[in-house]
Amino acid sequence: MTKTEIEKKFGALPLNNFTIANVSGKFPVRLAFHEGKLDELMFFFSSNSFNDVRQAVISKYPELKCTNSTVTSPTGAKYKQVNCKLEDQLGTLRLDRFVRDIDTSALILISHRLFQELENKRKEKQKDNLNK
Repeated sequence: MTKTEIEKKFGALPLNNFTIANVSGKFPVRLAFHEGKLDELMFFFSSNSFNDVRQAVISKYPELKCTNSTVTSPTGAKYKQVNCKLEDQLGTLRLDRFVRDIDTSALILISHRLFQELENKRKEKQKDNLNK
């Protein structure tokens, strides 16, 4: 999508009142563009609303695949983690129940172009750290 298409569909940027399934974000939605096209979308929201967002995303993208696992907090508490992923020729859509902490979920759309750029930077930094 282009900036113009996003503004036409959701309103003027930045999207401060963006919601999915009537779930508001914990922070303003982050949008990044490359050559006028959407490169990344990051939407962080309360993990209490994860199932609502998940159902909304699955209704639009039924091919979204989810896996369950268990995460353990530093205090030993166990939580059911859910990681969902869908890839196509343009990029990857991820939906994760817990990111950073057990109170935050995330929906992230990232282009293959940006992912590769970030991966290359990570590898360069790792290489630089090994050479020090």
